[in-house]
Amino acid sequence: LGFEHMHTRNVIYRDLKPENLLLDSDGWLKIADFGLAKFVKNNQLTYTLCGTPDYLAPEQITKAGHGFEVDFWSLGVLAFELLTAVSPWDPKETGMSEMKKYSAITSFQPKRGSTAEGAGALPYPTHVSKEARSIIEDFMCPDPAARLGCRGAGQEDIQLDPWLSSVTWDTLETSDPPHKPECADLVTKYYATPDVERPSFEAPNYHGSNQWCDDWDFTCTV
Repeated sequence: LGFEHMHTRNVIYRDLKPENLLLDSDGWLKIADFGLAKFVKNNQLTYTLCGTPDYLAPEQITKAGHGFEVDFWSLGVLAFELLTAVSPWDPKETGMSEMKKYSAITSFQPKRGSTAEGAGALPYPTHVSKEARSIIEDFMCPDPAARLGCRGAGQEDIQLDPWLSSVTWDTLETSDPPHKPECADLVTKYYATPDVERPSFEAPNYHGSNQWCDDWDFTCTV
């Protein structure tokens, strides 16, 4: 739903990863850090190589031009990592170089149902269901136009996928999140209680060339 909101407003996100997914105090997922997002018009392609190496789509690495489809590729990588706790490109955590990861990504061809190691086979643990493997490989289709979420029915195809059959999309936004985190009330602690000393830090004075900020001293209270 987050991607649907962005893509209908002509925004490619380009930086999906666990670090950019946050839970608010009510348990709702929030997408953060739009530093690499880009506004595009008329389904135009963009060519900048940017993002986190493990989540890059093949067309980003080859600079063939990319669009909204790269967000769905990274969604497949994210789903694999959340289910297995390892990267699909370096499952044994050997510290693979970025260049080797790029080579693995651009040469990837999914082999449905395969549990063997080798080119085109993702290293699924036995607990990952057939339905989960299917949606991951549909997201990680090398052909952007054939990728899940990019076909004729668009993102409706995602909602109809068997792995997500238990989700009631019509009432999702009005239902209760499955998990509500316990959050320390820092706002109340530091700002609603006058006698609590607030932590602060000081940074060196800035002496840049921009006249409008020459007098800043960057003292910040958090």
